[in-house]
Amino acid sequence: MSYPFYVLLLESWEKNQRLRKELEQMVAHLQRKADVDDLTGLLSRSAFLERAEAMLKEDQVWLLVIDIDHFKEFNDTHGHQTGDAILQIVGHVIRSVLRPGNLAGRLGGEEFALCLTAHDVMSATNRAELVRAGIQALGVEAPSGGMLRATVSIGLSPYRAGQSLEECLHAADLAMYAAKTAGRNQVRLAA
Repeated sequence: MSYPFYVLLLESWEKNQRLRKELEQMVAHLQRKADVDDLTGLLSRSAFLERAEAMLKEDQVWLLVIDIDHFKEFNDTHGHQTGDAILQIVGHVIRSVLRPGNLAGRLGGEEFALCLTAHDVMSATNRAELVRAGIQALGVEAPSGGMLRATVSIGLSPYRAGQSLEECLHAADLAMYAAKTAGRNQVRLAA
């Protein structure tokens, strides 16, 4: 093998290595964008559902469905930037109460879900209350001045053996709607 050919071959190999590394970084970046909601920093719906499904094998799994009360009014009255700020606060509070091994995701719009493991009814309810109270405590400055406070309604359901993830989420969703019907800004346990 001649020296110039060897140099050319080495340069080509180095260039391929750089391109491969760039491609791997780009794939990792795209995967993160697919898995994480940019606005809230929580998992996207599909990433949450995929990972929560895998967690159903754990002991004492609880699902929480969280919905921001009167969210449409925030957007309609104060603009979408204010609505986005509220979504960011909700994401921040949810992330702050998560323990290692727990999941949180934005299901869509103003609806969120958490998957908690190794919790009994009391500790799961307490964790839900921490989320509810934490969101209520934080405010967003309104464009017209003053502070706006959001509240959430939370439905809480245990995973029961043989149940699908969808069934458990549906039970938590029904409990969340019961919380809304009962006056909002509260946690309700699924029947």
